[in-house]
Amino acid sequence: MNDLSDILEEFVCSEVVVIDKDGNKSACEGKIVCYNNGDAEFQTRDCFNCSLVENARMTGKTKEGMAFEIRGVWCVDKFERHEVGNPVKYEARFSFEKAILTADDTLLPEFEDHVIVNLNTTGKREVRFTCGGKKCLLVFDHLRGIATLRADEQLGISSDILMLLSLAQRNVFFSPIRKTYNGTTLSKISIFPNKGLRSAHPMISRDAEKLAKFIENAWPYYTKNQEEYNLPRLFQFYCLSIADEIVEVKFILASVFMEAFKFYWALNVGKKIRFPESGLIRGFRRSKGEGKYSFKDLLEEACTDVGCKKTETGFIDNRNALFHSGAFKYEQMNSSESKKQIVPELFTLYRQIDEILLRLIGYAGPIYEYGKPDEPVIFPFGGAGGAEGEEPKGSEGVRAQEL
Repeated sequence: MNDLSDILEEFVCSEVVVIDKDGNKSACEGKIVCYNNGDAEFQTRDCFNCSLVENARMTGKTKEGMAFEIRGVWCVDKFERHEVGNPVKYEARFSFEKAILTADDTLLPEFEDHVIVNLNTTGKREVRFTCGGKKCLLVFDHLRGIATLRADEQLGISSDILMLLSLAQRNVFFSPIRKTYNGTTLSKISIFPNKGLRSAHPMISRDAEKLAKFIENAWPYYTKNQEEYNLPRLFQFYCLSIADEIVEVKFILASVFMEAFKFYWALNVGKKIRFPESGLIRGFRRSKGEGKYSFKDLLEEACTDVGCKKTETGFIDNRNALFHSGAFKYEQMNSSESKKQIVPELFTLYRQIDEILLRLIGYAGPIYEYGKPDEPVIFPFGGAGGAEGEEPKGSEGVRAQEL
């Protein structure tokens, strides 16, 4: 259960109507409460029939006059309140999938204000930077452990900035509260409850200025390579792998990242001949009569093309073993050293992923490798990809980052 001191924002509601999946209705008053950890719930002390609330929806208005609709509502906690001479009421808490609050103004939205949670940092409290021509403000609240990313001058904020912040922290950042404005008037609030993911392995230190500079400098490369490599998907596969606690799941997601990276490179960059020529792509073939490319062949070509000096392919046997049996090859061989053998292999795979992604966003400078939070190293690793100190692929015309 969340503590009152952890409240991020709350919205007092009236004229609330609860509508269950069969259309039955019940009335109550209460409030939508959003927490620092990304969670959110609807609370009431005035509900007459909690039994109605099962995959239900709620409608009503906030005290500021914004109409709202809450979907996917479930009662998660309740107890009865008995008052002499009055019907039994319930004090209850409800989870929900999403809540949308809208003002009367129906003009098209001009920009969104994202609230990012669970990011404790050091350094300056406010950092201004430019990202894709948009002036942005990164505000850190050390006491509450949150960071707010805003756009100045009503120029808008992109979810892609959240993707870059996710990579920097190896943690997928969801925005539980998104505020949309018409000019300077708040017109819409979208609430998507999530407790977020956790990663104790940031790639870039949690320093306000360094994070802002990382996002700003990576932006040109990110936008250049975003579509060809489907970077948001790659970022999420990687961060989800880091965040999971089960080593098999971590390994599978990291392997899926490598599959996806190879696929998008072969399709969009390498321009390989797809097989079959229409419908679901099952692979890529060489020139007529030369057969199909193997996963290993395409991965080596892709890594070399983005500038990697070496391609790690040792994970492929365990990837195959997991996909086909749910167990690592060491377990199939009845090895008692399975975990000790697989962890170094996973760390090596993460190091390869770091190199691929950092080259795709044109980064050069200090990073923290996975599992080594106190030992910064300089990227590129030993001048990987060519001569010692060579800049990452795609860095032409833009100075490499020096954080």
